[in-house]
Amino acid sequence: MSKRRLLSEAFREERGTQKFDYLGHGSGVFSLMRLSREEIIQLREARGIYAVEDERINIAELPSARIADFVAAVAHVSATRV
Repeated sequence: MSKRRLLSEAFREERGTQKFDYLGHGSGVFSLMRLSREEIIQLREARGIYAVEDERINIAELPSARIADFVAAVAHVSATRV
């Protein structure tokens, strides 16, 4: 299974939504995360996860063993979104 597919399924399991299914259908090294600038800064400062402020993450460099940690961090910072 592709890393993109693993990532989208992990988000579906963690969040109970199909909102991140687009990740599994994309291609390439980078993907947009649809996070606000504030959420990206919070990921960087509180969780040590780097994303470019235009929302891009490097999926190719995300270790498969850390997908659950990444998803939990994104879920945490975006949980308060209205």
